[in-house]
Amino acid sequence: MVLTRNMARSSDDWNLEREEIRTRLDLNEARTKKTEELLAAIASKLGVRSDDDHGDGGSEIGDRECIREKGQNRWRKLEIPIFSGEDAFGWTRMLDRYFSLQVVQEDEKMQAILLALEGRALSWFQWWERCNPNPSWDAFKVAVIRRFQPSMIQNPFELLLSLKQVGTVEEYVEEFEKYVGALREID
Repeated sequence: MVLTRNMARSSDDWNLEREEIRTRLDLNEARTKKTEELLAAIASKLGVRSDDDHGDGGSEIGDRECIREKGQNRWRKLEIPIFSGEDAFGWTRMLDRYFSLQVVQEDEKMQAILLALEGRALSWFQWWERCNPNPSWDAFKVAVIRRFQPSMIQNPFELLLSLKQVGTVEEYVEEFEKYVGALREID
């Protein structure tokens, strides 16, 4: 086949265009590689591992932080226990556990209490808060138990020793367990 000048020129143009495309492709591959390296660096600083990273470049500290955060998120689903005036001692124990699991700071505990009170307990708290500016969580626990369950302020061991069955066995066992639970606090 005989090539004409017009055909030869288009072949040269085609070769030139192919070289330009190859150069662009090489540049894009270099940019992509650099972007992946930057993302990997950012991910390692944040402690995030990609799915295709099988421990070769993962951060142990970052992994522990992710696990801890997942654990905290699991506890975030817990609801704060509501108190309306019954079993103040048990409620304060549940709140202590709740605050511990939720990692609630000391200065946030008194703010959280407002969400957990209703009825006569809320009315009492509003009065008590006015009488006690800047109260602490520990002072509040003593005050709420003194107000709503004064028998628990006394020596729980004496209460346990004086416990007598006057109703059903189930009621007696419930009272017994309540006082034994308070004895754990004394240890």
